[in-house]
Amino acid sequence: MWDLAVREGDYARADSLIRRLSRPPFSGRALDAFARGDSTARARILDEAKVSDRPTALLDAAEFVAVYLEDFATAEQFLRLALAPRQKPSLRASAHQLLGMIQIAKGRWSAAVAEYDSAEGLGAPNLVREGRAWAATLPFLSVPRREVEAALADVARWAPGGDARERSLGLSGTLRPGLRLYLLGLLSSRLGADADALRHATELERVDVPPVARGVTHAWAQTVRADVARRRHRPADALAALQSVRGEIPVELEPTIDPGRASTITIDQRLSSEEHARYLRAEVLHELGRDEEARHWLETSFQNTPSELTYLAPYHLGLAQIYQRMGERAKAADHYSRFIELWKDCDPELRPIVEDAKARLTTVTGESARTVPHGGPP
Repeated sequence: MWDLAVREGDYARADSLIRRLSRPPFSGRALDAFARGDSTARARILDEAKVSDRPTALLDAAEFVAVYLEDFATAEQFLRLALAPRQKPSLRASAHQLLGMIQIAKGRWSAAVAEYDSAEGLGAPNLVREGRAWAATLPFLSVPRREVEAALADVARWAPGGDARERSLGLSGTLRPGLRLYLLGLLSSRLGADADALRHATELERVDVPPVARGVTHAWAQTVRADVARRRHRPADALAALQSVRGEIPVELEPTIDPGRASTITIDQRLSSEEHARYLRAEVLHELGRDEEARHWLETSFQNTPSELTYLAPYHLGLAQIYQRMGERAKAADHYSRFIELWKDCDPELRPIVEDAKARLTTVTGESARTVPHGGPP
């Protein structure tokens, strides 16, 4: 109910729901203060953040402000406080990783890599390896080939189950050999090594996992096959591969997202959430001219998912293109405007996409990007 109230912009109701808790979380109060535009409340929240005795709350507040308000500057303020030398290295590493996700959301791969490197320097090499490899598979980013190759080599060297932490992860630990093959498959696809990618997909189907997790490894295998098909410009084949990806995610791998615990999402939950498959499905449906279905997938596939933040920009761009083709000019303009704002400082390789969005915005409104009001959260 709280999430729905926030997405509908009903911050009074969201605030009343939060205050029913015995101790209203800092993240929810921070979101309310910045959503309402109350300068006094904002200053009070930032002062509280500077002396908070619950530093993980800074990460939660940053993620909520980034996702719900698309306010990356304020999110980065909270995360910079979490990077203070007095904070534990593990927390600072998590802050760098979330900063990396924000950079990805801004279309800035190079800046994201710098944040992942900083996290690795704080003693989180395994998590950083997986996070950086996952980021390199995202189909909407421009990642230098040499860095995709480096990520592939890094994942290839990984021997899952080799340390005590992985053995203690329960179902997540059992799935890690499959997770490795999934990353290898998507990275190989990105490099155009289709035979290798399809081989990894086949190997995924043979990974020994409990019956409850077979849907996860099957979804990974089909996502790799769909990724290869789309890169070969075969959208119908990609869609066929995705038909059996049905959200069969074990309860143990489903993140619980509430007003106070956003930062507990793990890389295993991020990679088993099927967001890559959902994004591909929306894209190929659009390519096949099935815009109403594509719109439905975009509008329902990313809310409250582990990587919602990183998909914000492609979500807006996809909906803008769909609404433009449907002739719904006002909705197209809103989503183009929001996409342009999110990627205004993107890497040079992605600038042509932003310039094309600006041209399309002019087409649907007859105005420049600067004159179109920025909307609220999706």
